[in-house]
Amino acid sequence: RTSDVGSAVDGRVIEYPIFLGKRVKEGEPLAQLLTSQLDIEIKAAEAELVARQATLAEVQQARTEDIQRAEAMLGAKKAAYEYANAKLNRLKKLAGTNALTEDELEEAASLAIQAYQTYNDAIYALDTAKRGAREEIKAFTRAKVAAQEQEVERLKDQLKKHTIRAPFNGYVVGEHTEAGQWVARGGMVAKVIDLDQVDLEIA
Repeated sequence: RTSDVGSAVDGRVIEYPIFLGKRVKEGEPLAQLLTSQLDIEIKAAEAELVARQATLAEVQQARTEDIQRAEAMLGAKKAAYEYANAKLNRLKKLAGTNALTEDELEEAASLAIQAYQTYNDAIYALDTAKRGAREEIKAFTRAKVAAQEQEVERLKDQLKKHTIRAPFNGYVVGEHTEAGQWVARGGMVAKVIDLDQVDLEIA
């Protein structure tokens, strides 16, 4: 078997540890390309992934302080509703007497209705706090995490391609670059031949 080994990416050769006649094993590095910029990109992508994962964890669970605030608000709105309703019931007993006008009764009824509505709003707010973020927000955040995971994997795959390895056990029979040289994508790096098994033709 003979293989003209090329580079899958563009890059500058910083290590070229092979020479003509050198025996190499499958997977052994033939050349190493510069990865400093790629290393920086991977660290940045991993940091962004951690940030997105933290955001996802936050939206997936209810925050204790939000629940406590909603519970306190619910207690206050319930007390206000009970007071307004009790006042309305007292005034209803005075209806038809000279001690109460029709306007006063209507005003008390209006305040009781408003207090009931704000009380219901507080109940909904507490329920929302316990459930955490809306499902569409959770789904959007999960999608952002998945996309960033793919980005990290893409960069790591690029990093692997910056190390050009022998495709099988064999010997180096051709050198096509050297340390410091720029290699284009698809450019040849070395030629490796497998001499462990030889086919003979006997005439």
